[in-house]
Amino acid sequence: NIEMSFGEESGRDSDGSTDDSTILSFRQMHAGVRGDFGEMKIGRFTNPFVATYTHDIFEHNSGVFEQTAFRIGDAISYTTPKFGGLDATLAIIGEGEGDDATFEDVDAVVARIGGTFGAITAQVAYMDSEYTQAAGGDKEHTSVGLAYDANNLYLGLNFETEDAAGTDTDVVEFAARYTVGKTNFGFAHGSEDISGGEDTERTMVGVYQNLGGSADAYVELASFDRKIADDSNRVTIGYRVQF
Repeated sequence: NIEMSFGEESGRDSDGSTDDSTILSFRQMHAGVRGDFGEMKIGRFTNPFVATYTHDIFEHNSGVFEQTAFRIGDAISYTTPKFGGLDATLAIIGEGEGDDATFEDVDAVVARIGGTFGAITAQVAYMDSEYTQAAGGDKEHTSVGLAYDANNLYLGLNFETEDAAGTDTDVVEFAARYTVGKTNFGFAHGSEDISGGEDTERTMVGVYQNLGGSADAYVELASFDRKIADDSNRVTIGYRVQF
């Protein structure tokens, strides 16, 4: 059997703080086919690389050190069927409407492999991008994500490296969530080490109260410890509906 798929997600700046506040922007816009052979998609969709971000389970203060874009556009991807619990994805990001004299014909290639085995999830991804022909525009990303999810406890661990024009960035992120009834308690710690630059650590705690269905209210407190710049604290209070 072959099935057609289509996805669309859009939004706009509702506070009117930018010139684009009345313009509808598309976060996702893709079409594809899936069947026993796997799945193919074309358009704008979630970057397969982010499957390794097993730590990114919270809100405003979550995933602040991630090095790759969450969504990719002008892209085509293929995901294999599962073999022994594993599947893999290959995605190619095209030039789009860029000038041939300035932009590369292929902007980036993303490869991912992983799966879930009982309570354990493991994901590995690699991304090589060079959006312009200018010197120093090439970036390489490697990421490994591990997760444990059982008995009201979730643990996520991510290791990511970026090599951009000789500047290396190493990121380690850990997150934990424990559920009691309709309340989730969260803790996260992460570090970003930039060669020859700023080193930053972030520690976060949060409480997330389910209000019924997929809606909840939450409070997060994050503390940033910086080697060069000033330290800072951030408090976030919010309401969210998850889809």
